Formats: sequence, structure tokens, C-alpha cells
Amino acid sequence: MDCATHLILAFLTGRGPKPDINELAPLLARLPEGLILRKLLGDPGLDSEANHVLAREEHGIPLLTPAKHGRPRQDGGPPTGFYRRRMHHQLRTRRQRRRRGYTQRAQIETVNSMLKRNLTDALTSRGYHAQNREMRWLALTHNIMV
Repeated sequence: MDCATHLILAFLTGRGPKPDINELAPLLARLPEGLILRKLLGDPGLDSEANHVLAREEHGIPLLTPAKHGRPRQDGGPPTGFYRRRMHHQLRTRRQRRRRGYTQRAQIETVNSMLKRNLTDALTSRGYHAQNREMRWLALTHNIMV
């Protein structure tokens, strides 16, 4: 989602709740060709060293996500892994999160609210594939309305 326009750039459909940690690779694969992202903001569900490496080193997109996924270390130290340790230090305080632009992550909740308020707050389809199709139509309709 583009924070400035609330345009949905890529999405995955499915039933939940389920972990988000394995969904970054297919999501990045669905981005429009030629689109250049300056920054990718994620919730702690996307926090893993593999996701940071994928976004930064393979796609050239800095991934900002709090290093809170998984069990904390017994000794109370920072998370292991270069990027996770870096996120732990860079997003520690509210001021640091604001300076890095992480405060814009709440914009996704605005898009969810727009979808529910302007289009529908419930799916009418009964089957799994029909529900996925309906969610794709809702995203497309949202983008046209924006």
C-alpha cells in the first residue's frame, strides 16, 4: 500500500489467522514491474532475518519492522542476526520510530477501514475460492475509487 495515496500495490488473499512470516516473498513477487519502493514498513509478523535479507539484498528495499518476533533471549540481549539487531536499536523509542518513518505503518489500518466503510464489512461468497475472488474485486474497486 502506498501511504500517500492509500493505493493497494500488492496483496495476498486467504483465511486466517495465520503467521505472516512466510508471506513476504510472494507479496514482493506480486509488486508491479518497474515499481520502486523506497521503504517497506511491516508489523512484527514479518520480522525474520530471512525477510530482511530478501527485501534488502535481493529487492533493494529497506524493511522496517520491530524485532519482536519469536522468543526473547534468556540473557536479555538484543536479537541475533545483523538486520534484526539493527532494527532493535533503530526502532527502540517512539522518537526513533518517528525519525525513521515507521509511524506511517498505521496507514494500512486506514485502508482496511476504507474498504469496510466504503465497500463492505463482510464477504457474501461462501466458498474459499469465491471469497478470494471477492477480496480481489474489493481491492480493485478500492483502487479505482482512490
